[in-house]
Amino acid sequence: MGAALALGCSRAAARASLEALMAVAQAEYASSPASWLDSHVWMCGRMHVYVVGNCGNPVEASRCPECGVTVGCNGERQPAASLLEQLRQEARS
Repeated sequence: MGAALALGCSRAAARASLEALMAVAQAEYASSPASWLDSHVWMCGRMHVYVVGNCGNPVEASRCPECGVTVGCNGERQPAASLLEQLRQEARS
């Protein structure tokens, strides 16, 4: 994905980030983009967002596009569901 998404961002930034992620999800899985996001969007340990294609399970090691730490299999990774929910809440407020 390439863009670091920070918690506590402005409403406009939250909306823009969420819209960008939803556009990717819509293109990849039109029947249920929100479900696709919840299973394919991950964060490195420094809270940078990245997307894993295909099945969504990061089975290979790679590098965070923002900071370069190892992510995926045997690297730092955490589901971004909490970040996505935070973005949804900030975009609504």
